[in-house]
Amino acid sequence: MTLVQLGASQLSECRSCGGLWVNRDSFEKICQDREQQETVLGRPVAEAPPESSGKPRRIYVPCPVCKKLMNRMNFAGCSGVVIDWCREHGTWLDHTELPQIIGFIRSGGLRKARGREREMLQAESRRLRMKELQLTAKEGKLPREASTLSWNNDSDSLMDLLSSMWQSLKD
Repeated sequence: MTLVQLGASQLSECRSCGGLWVNRDSFEKICQDREQQETVLGRPVAEAPPESSGKPRRIYVPCPVCKKLMNRMNFAGCSGVVIDWCREHGTWLDHTELPQIIGFIRSGGLRKARGREREMLQAESRRLRMKELQLTAKEGKLPREASTLSWNNDSDSLMDLLSSMWQSLKD
C-alpha cells in the first residue's frame, strides 16, 4: 500500500489492484466537500488489473486495520456502487468506485436517497400507528371521540382520521 495525498485527505492505494483504503473521516470529507471531489475527479483512475485465471475473486475483504471481514453495501442504498465497509475504520474502494460515488453524489443521488429514506420512514411510522390503533380497537379501548370521526374515502382524509385517532389515544 502506498500513501496518496488527495487534497486534505490521505488515502492508501494498493499498487497491484489500484484499490483505495479511505478512513472513515476522510471518506465523509470527500463525500461532503466539493473541493475534495474535484481533486479525486482530477486524478487518473488506475487501469483494471488483469484478471487472474483460476483464482476466485474474493467477495468479502478484511479491514486493513482490524482484519475483520468488512460488510458489502450499496453506497447510499441506491447508487449501484457496492463498497466494502468497516463501521469503525473505513472503506475499501475498488479502482473505479470513488469516481463513481462522486458522480452519484454530484448528480443529486444523496439528496434522492435521503428523500427515499424519509418516505420509507414515514410509511413505516404510518404502518406502526395503524397497527397500534388496530390493537387498541381489538382491546376495546378506542376512545368514544374516535368513533364519531369521519373520513372522505381519500388517503389524505384517512390520514387525518388516523392522526386524530392517534392524538385522542395519546391524550
